Amino acid sequence: MPPNPAPNPLTQLEEARRRLEEEEKRASKLPSKQRTKSQRKVGSGSTQPCDSIVVAYYFCGEPIPYRTLVRGRAVTLGQFKELLTKKGNYRYYFKKVSDEFDCGVVFEEVREDEAILPVFEEKIIGKVEKVD
Repeated sequence: MPPNPAPNPLTQLEEARRRLEEEEKRASKLPSKQRTKSQRKVGSGSTQPCDSIVVAYYFCGEPIPYRTLVRGRAVTLGQFKELLTKKGNYRYYFKKVSDEFDCGVVFEEVREDEAILPVFEEKIIGKVEKVD
């Protein structure tokens, strides 16, 4: 039996975005007392403080993205690299809105540690790929 084909990263990112939106909608429908308690238990970022941002990224082609909450609205590549537990030589790409192509979005490579990462739909969505 042949192996399953590799999943499409764009499809995976869209699915992750959809799941995050569903989680936000579910949390916003709860009464305020229930929402506060459930957020403390689960660590939900759906009603995140204004000084934090959701960062989701795919690591080296893994099918399931990693998700975390980072303090600050402007996150640099250097701060992002600190989130990674595996050290090595990687290339970093982040989703952003673009009018260059019909799809309206691109993954832009960021190389400088001081560079501010692009935000897409109030989240930072990235891909980390190993340098060959």
